[in-house]
Amino acid sequence: MTTLAISSSANLMRASFQEPTVARLRQAAERAQQTADKLQLQARDAWQQAARAEANARGLDSRATQALADAGQAQDKLVTFTSGITEASPAPSAADAEVTRAPLLPASMPPPAWMSTPSPASVNNLGQRVGTVLSVTA
Repeated sequence: MTTLAISSSANLMRASFQEPTVARLRQAAERAQQTADKLQLQARDAWQQAARAEANARGLDSRATQALADAGQAQDKLVTFTSGITEASPAPSAADAEVTRAPLLPASMPPPAWMSTPSPASVNNLGQRVGTVLSVTA
């Protein structure tokens, strides 16, 4: 009988030492589960954000492709238009430019203020003179 009493008390002592350890392990397992749940939620949110970003990127790529196509068409139209202008109207000669600068007012009448400082004529990239003041009075 003494053997039975010793082993029962040994079991009780062992159980009393194990209770705090079991409680700590249970708490650690619960914390680990909570952390895992939070990380799963964050991962799910990150995947959703990635899916939205990918959809946005596809939309932007589509719009950029369309814009590039529109720009190419506009450049083609510009080339066609400018080549038609160059062929249809050659650049004016120096004599033509002097005619356009001839005074349109009689010498006795002073010129208006806006004509007092004529701007110099310049040539654009198509070879046409620009910046010359013209008056179209009948």
